[in-house]
Amino acid sequence: RKKHQDISHYIYRNGSFGSIYKAGSYMTYPDIVNGLMTLPNLIALVALSGVTAAETKLYMKYLKNK
Repeated sequence: RKKHQDISHYIYRNGSFGSIYKAGSYMTYPDIVNGLMTLPNLIALVALSGVTAAETKLYMKYLKNK
């Protein structure tokens, strides 16, 4: 790697994450937040699966009668 690449990488890494988190923990925080964002989506999928199935059946009947 060239020297300017190392410097820009250091500035980016420390400027983005180093001012908020300790070095080494900046990769775990985004992973945790990303994982937590999937929980509401999973709950909604389970809760609305029956509604989706019923609406799909109605739509298929509509297409057959059209």
